[in-house]
Amino acid sequence: MKRQLLVVDDDPDILHVLKANLELYGYDPVLAKDWASAKNALSVGLPDLVILDLTLPDGNGIDLCAEFKHDHPKIPVIMLTAKDRVSDKVMGLESGADDYIVKPFETLELMARIKACLRRYQPARTRS
Repeated sequence: MKRQLLVVDDDPDILHVLKANLELYGYDPVLAKDWASAKNALSVGLPDLVILDLTLPDGNGIDLCAEFKHDHPKIPVIMLTAKDRVSDKVMGLESGADDYIVKPFETLELMARIKACLRRYQPARTRS
């Protein structure tokens, strides 16, 4: 079964590129342009991993990550954002993110980081 990844980003170009690359690497991406769309997708089913932008039109990624990790502490979150200050990275990681990647990003590095996060996570649907 393909691993499902929820991608939350307000940039349609980033969503398009991520969708194509994730599918190429054998993942099943679910796309959301804002936090409301992401919550809707989460109500249908939990992903194996979340890729989350820090700046969304309807919320701050730091707060959204903390909220998500409070409800689903075992599901990995990778922040993918243009915010590159050390303080942004620290806040992102302290909010619960498992990794933090700055845009522009290298696809091979992102895929390696996704694999690394997924190795540490046993999906709920296969847990006994």
